[in-house]
Amino acid sequence: MLATPGVYFEYAHRPPAVAGLRTDVAAFIGYAERGPLLVPLRLTNWRQFVTAFGEPLPYAYLGEAVRGFFSNGGAVCYIVRVADVQIAREASLNLFGGDGNPSLAILASHGLVPDPETGEPLRDDQSQSPRRYPSQGVWGNRISISLLPATPGATNTTLPQPNTGEVSYLETLSGFGKHTMVRLVQDGTEAPEYRRITAVTAHLMQVEWDKPITGLGLDLQRPIQVEIVAFTLRIAFDGQIVETHSDLTVSPEHSQYVITRLWEDSTLIDAQLAPAWGTDTSAVQVMLRDPNRWMIPVDNLPLSGGLDGIATVGADDFLDAVAALADISEVSLLAAPDIVLRAEPEPNPLLLLRPVDCTVLDPLPPGKIEGTVVDPTGAPVRGVRVQPIGVNIAAVNTPANGSFALQNLPLSQIILRFERDGYESLEATAQARQTPIEPLSITLNPVATPPALAVDDIADIQSAMIQQGENGGYRVVLLDPPETHLSMDAIQTWRQRFDTSYAALYYPWVIVSTDDGFRAVPPSGHVAGVIARTDLTIGPHRAPANYVLNGVQALSTPVGTAEQGVLNPLGINCLRALPGQGLRVYGARTVSSASEWRYLNVRRLILMLEKALESSTQWAVFEPNNLLTRQILRFSISQFLDNLWRRGALAGNDPVGAYTVRCDETNNPPEVIDAGQLIVEIAVAPAIPFEFIRFRLGRTVEAITVTE
Repeated sequence: MLATPGVYFEYAHRPPAVAGLRTDVAAFIGYAERGPLLVPLRLTNWRQFVTAFGEPLPYAYLGEAVRGFFSNGGAVCYIVRVADVQIAREASLNLFGGDGNPSLAILASHGLVPDPETGEPLRDDQSQSPRRYPSQGVWGNRISISLLPATPGATNTTLPQPNTGEVSYLETLSGFGKHTMVRLVQDGTEAPEYRRITAVTAHLMQVEWDKPITGLGLDLQRPIQVEIVAFTLRIAFDGQIVETHSDLTVSPEHSQYVITRLWEDSTLIDAQLAPAWGTDTSAVQVMLRDPNRWMIPVDNLPLSGGLDGIATVGADDFLDAVAALADISEVSLLAAPDIVLRAEPEPNPLLLLRPVDCTVLDPLPPGKIEGTVVDPTGAPVRGVRVQPIGVNIAAVNTPANGSFALQNLPLSQIILRFERDGYESLEATAQARQTPIEPLSITLNPVATPPALAVDDIADIQSAMIQQGENGGYRVVLLDPPETHLSMDAIQTWRQRFDTSYAALYYPWVIVSTDDGFRAVPPSGHVAGVIARTDLTIGPHRAPANYVLNGVQALSTPVGTAEQGVLNPLGINCLRALPGQGLRVYGARTVSSASEWRYLNVRRLILMLEKALESSTQWAVFEPNNLLTRQILRFSISQFLDNLWRRGALAGNDPVGAYTVRCDETNNPPEVIDAGQLIVEIAVAPAIPFEFIRFRLGRTVEAITVTE
């Protein structure tokens, strides 16, 4: 007991606890409508996927895989969108100033991407400012911009005014903060230059200008109206207003600077000053004073030029996506359902309509609409069917130069429908006139479909995914067989390409319900959800099998007892439709030929142990290699393994039969210590799942006996 008041030191050595790490986090690679390219994005629900990547593409499997993951109990996953980054482009739009030169560039954007570890926005390596990511694709061509001039505040100067024109006194300072751009108006005449407030002295009601207001033709001894110069940006998607950004300015230091505001608030677009403004701050300030440099108003002006970049996707693009996941330590399950995507059939040739007999048509006023149909690159599109809606006029088809002309239309607004196989259909409204003012320019977006990968390329990509686990990535791969390998013989051939405990192969494909009916999709997403649900409710030591598959209507190929009897010993996990029990995952094996790594739950349990021990024993680095350090390590690891044994993760009737931990002078002799090493030897006995339960049925004189 301490008797004298004072400060005392007490040294306590408490072993840091070793804690298990989550193993339910999956990662999926594939095609999406929008979103950043080759950037892992962390999601926690299906709605986040739709917001970030759009609705599932009708020709791709990624969306259905992610939907199946969440519907089967998955909680967290990463998505990496794939495209040919050399071809993919984000949609854009230039807003022009009154002088006819570009003033502001608008770009389709995904926005900020949070860091998986901290949740903070990823930052630029050099400037450390939050990094915005473009969102390439034709989806951006559905965005339109309206720019409206705004005057969020106005006041008058008060007399007397200083003759120097460097400062002015205002009736109110409300809204007139530092860096505010203003126009000066007197007797209804606007000054030829704008001015920017550089300082505000509130108690004097005084503002200081970036340049004296003398020489502008203003009488400083009479009141001058001072109006804030700003604009409102409205963003529409598919014709519906989805964002409104008010009181924006192009003054870089202002809190309402358009680029800053869009970076922080918009989920659809980014903005940047046109190159003509330059990057020098002083040059920008000079241009800001010129009213002709500010953007002129526009109404529903669409972005254009967005390209998906999927028609030329190759194996290298998927390998880049796999590499993007290498440093995401949280991922434990990896799948790429779209590498087994089968290409769409070639579009049917365009059928030209037979000309309508004009003798049967009622005479109509001689209205006319002319125009040209181009693709997003500006190249003319041949063979587009242009059909007026609601009038009895024959459709026309565009020739090689993409032009069209419709005659004998009512002198009114006409809805035109543009259709061509391989392109998205489009409806547009045009005014029929006796003499068209200018031809229409219609942009049709191609419906691109990814090419089918060769089976050898598919195997190479899956092998690269497997290598991440084998090289210390602490993850296993869920292999999807190609659609060409879904017969009994072909799936066995595909299985022979792999021999590793870091992958599991599931068969067959699953049938899911979509808005357009039913379609077969690879099973990896739904199976990943089952595995995640098992991990979250029990742990990775439980074999992820004999669980119902949610969201699955049927199987692409029926699998019975005979078929599974052939496939199961080969390490091919079957999905079964069991009478009265629903559709279930009915296998939990790896594709390894080594008997000790036969079961998926054993491999994943050991991976969890390795990852947890590596993470939780970092404290021991640079600690002295002495008896105390070794005892602390041995105790903390033993405590961790004992908890696992009590939860049923390890076999054995007692801890001695479940695990051993050795870290003493026998495996740390002087030569090991002198080499700067500390060795801990751990042996565990994982619980092996019961795949076959046998009962012996016998009869005695008194009763029937059943023994297991």
